[in-house]
Amino acid sequence: MTASRGGGGLVRSIQTLYEAGSLAGLDDAELLGRFLDRADGAEAAFEAILARHGAMVHQVCRSAAGSDADAEDAFQATFLILACRAPSVRRRASLAPWLFGVARRVAARARANSARRRVHEHRAGAMAPTVSLPPDTADDLAILIEELDRLPARYRDPIVLCHLQGLTYEAASRQLQCPLGTLGVRLKRGKERLRARLERRGVSDPARALAPLPPPFVPVALSTATARLATLAASALGAGVPIPVLNLTQGALRTMRISKLIGASVALLALAAGAWTWNASAADDKAAPSREAFGARSPTKYRLTGRVADPDTGEPIAGATVEVFTSEPGKKELVLKSAQSGADGVYSVDLPPGHCSMPRIEPAPGCYVLWDGLSFTPFAVGDAAPVARRDYPMRRGATWEFQLAWAGDGRPAAHGRIFTGPVRAVAGADGVARMGLPRTGGEIEGNIEAPRRWDARPLGFSLRWDDGFRPEAVRSVERLDGSDRYRLMDGEGRSAQLECKEGGHIQPRLEDGRMAIHVALPSSEPAVLAEVGGTVVDRSGDPVSGALVEAAYVWRNENGSTSSTMIATESCRATTDERGRYRLDCMPDAVAGAAPTAIRLLVSKEGFVGVDTEPLDVERGKPATFPDVLLAPGCSVVGTVVDVDGRPVEGAQVENHSRQNPRVEVARTDASGRFRFDGLAEGPASLSVRCGDLMSEPGQALRARRDPEPVTIRLVPVSRIDDPAPAPRRPIL
Repeated sequence: MTASRGGGGLVRSIQTLYEAGSLAGLDDAELLGRFLDRADGAEAAFEAILARHGAMVHQVCRSAAGSDADAEDAFQATFLILACRAPSVRRRASLAPWLFGVARRVAARARANSARRRVHEHRAGAMAPTVSLPPDTADDLAILIEELDRLPARYRDPIVLCHLQGLTYEAASRQLQCPLGTLGVRLKRGKERLRARLERRGVSDPARALAPLPPPFVPVALSTATARLATLAASALGAGVPIPVLNLTQGALRTMRISKLIGASVALLALAAGAWTWNASAADDKAAPSREAFGARSPTKYRLTGRVADPDTGEPIAGATVEVFTSEPGKKELVLKSAQSGADGVYSVDLPPGHCSMPRIEPAPGCYVLWDGLSFTPFAVGDAAPVARRDYPMRRGATWEFQLAWAGDGRPAAHGRIFTGPVRAVAGADGVARMGLPRTGGEIEGNIEAPRRWDARPLGFSLRWDDGFRPEAVRSVERLDGSDRYRLMDGEGRSAQLECKEGGHIQPRLEDGRMAIHVALPSSEPAVLAEVGGTVVDRSGDPVSGALVEAAYVWRNENGSTSSTMIATESCRATTDERGRYRLDCMPDAVAGAAPTAIRLLVSKEGFVGVDTEPLDVERGKPATFPDVLLAPGCSVVGTVVDVDGRPVEGAQVENHSRQNPRVEVARTDASGRFRFDGLAEGPASLSVRCGDLMSEPGQALRARRDPEPVTIRLVPVSRIDDPAPAPRRPIL
């Protein structure tokens, strides 16, 4: 990547553009036109295009390229191709679909080039043994990007704008110059086609993959250098361009099979420096995707499978999600594996061999689970039993639609959740959560949570309905006595009553003859608790850089006990600098509406003992400083896990109970039953081991040492143990 130059010229260019009109007020066609004018504001105009579309292009490149370096090369090449082909772009009012197609194929080419290069490097290594490189496995996002690119433009473009760029339906409708209703229909049909294709490709959770994506951070230096190179290449000036970027660009232009444009663009590249960006074909000039770059997933040997169906009629239920927690070698945290049931009701969760815990089921939209008799006990898969089976009874019920939206601008609140005891529903990309309830009369109380708003108090509600009530056939909605209670009547005179407990944030409405429950979720920025800082040092008092510092919220109870929790947000994490200092200055001031009384820090670094500090009282808005956190050298426990017959156990889960960390720490045995647990304090170690219905006997003395001696841990059936080890804690996700 080319280093960025001084910013004086760019500042002058931006100033020139602002004298003529605001950059923010220009659409894509106007910005591209100013770039093609080659006036003083050309670089600033291209910089504005980068600012508008860079996050989406970066996301596509990262998903398809396979490495950060290749992604950056693909990013630069994509915009260089735009600079070379700008005069021929037909739909200038909306560049996002065009850039998406270019970025996807450029990144795929970069990935293929890297794979070929690695093979040649292995072959050329004089002292390196011959190796067989495993094929790259595309992750869910890479498969999503590839299958999205294969959709017809009328379905692909709305998803690119609304899903990848996060535009509102109105903004996307204006850019694509189609009516809002037409856009909604195309989005729906496009997602249905995409979901079917993702399921065929083996994506474990298509609904999650189709949710709006948070844009990645685009480094400023990368964006600035890209804009400068694009301006220089388009004007035929000399500039140093990386060879990989040039190769990618030339390859893409050849793929476009437009000889005249290839000649002109390659000439510009040669004049620009002889070393420029990358290659990809435009979204409206597609080449057939390479089957070698993206292959269908092959099923794994070990898995949990079963069928989701109505126990009375045998009707299969599609769209239910089965989740399993497991662990993987080399990782200290639990891993969540999941899969959705298909049209035949069958699901299959790919698993590593060994212990699995806490299986759970999320109902399909409009359905509910029959919980009686279900088993959620841990299990294990291995060579003796590679496939575990669990069937889940589920029934289609009355579908209650909740329309979740942000109160500020009305945007759909994708991933918002509704909890009503055992019944849960998650909002899709359109903000609609479809909760299935029995058609027999009943009463529930529930809460609605805003996505990624850990501080906000859930919105509470209660719902009571008559036997046979049909929410899809509501004919009247009546507010009772000016309160937050509503009476709903269906076409057959049956009634239901909905009560909002949060002052009018939940309102049922009749729209086009159909009832939906509208929920306005808080959209204001969360308040900050306090600025917390301190220093991490080793035993010699020297600063420890690169240590991970995480904040856990603590509440003191009336009986003197404490409870704590962690939330998965970057604002509650920090890494120490070269002087061992850290600062947490954006922590939300509450969790689910409850302000903490204190903060505890969890500090960890490879080679050291993890530390859980004592709670420190905090007050909103008042800075707090923790005492220096001392990290001691870490010790280890190593050994072998065997079964009752002395045979090694693969995939046994070793869990650390010596810390107050809400996040569970685990290790996993290899095929020979061996394990190593690092980062422990010297002395007695509180470890438990489990693999399915086998677990370690309590009371075995284990000691962590700097130079550990191997130990043997024998597992026995859980039924033999009167006082089992603590149940696995739910991981922080």
